[in-house]
Amino acid sequence: MFRIALERLKPGLVLIHDSLYWLPILAAYTGARRAELCELLTCDIRFSEPHNCYYLDIGPREHRRLKNIQSQRQIPLHQEVIRLGLLAYVETLCDEAFLFPDLRRGSGRTSAGDVFNKSWQKIRAASLPNAKAENKVFHSFCHWCNNEMKQSGVPAEIRKDLLGHTNSGVNEGRYTETARLILMADAVKRLPTPTASIRSVPINLDG
Repeated sequence: MFRIALERLKPGLVLIHDSLYWLPILAAYTGARRAELCELLTCDIRFSEPHNCYYLDIGPREHRRLKNIQSQRQIPLHQEVIRLGLLAYVETLCDEAFLFPDLRRGSGRTSAGDVFNKSWQKIRAASLPNAKAENKVFHSFCHWCNNEMKQSGVPAEIRKDLLGHTNSGVNEGRYTETARLILMADAVKRLPTPTASIRSVPINLDG
């Protein structure tokens, strides 16, 4: 069963690399939706040799549907995510199909996103007592990602392609394709690194 203990909010020497660790980081550096991230497969993390970058392959799978056609996209991984050990985490999972198997254990028919959200709400309430009044939700990571790219000069159409939003304008939407991976990678590189103070440590799945 998915484990949540408020002891995890207390300073200590143990770092657990499960969904509660990775999902906020991925949300901030990709702008992806909670459901998209919670349903990721290990094979959804891929490497593009022409562009020399790792990326998330967000697409329809047997176990998941997408919000809309724009949701199908490739999101380059920020170097900070790799520094923190995401690739090593994937290797540690061995034969696991799902990137976050802890969300599957004992979940029954409950979606992985809802399983995560139940624990996320407890952590949010304990960490940010005024979060509800300030309308701080998990999707706020997406807002942060979008705003930071905007402030660094990333064009709106590229930001929309990255976030899976509709480019409604005639020029950007009807007559152009999704931005190439190399353009998206450049946009993602412009994000600041609020996690820079987090040390990279060996992957620990058991706590």
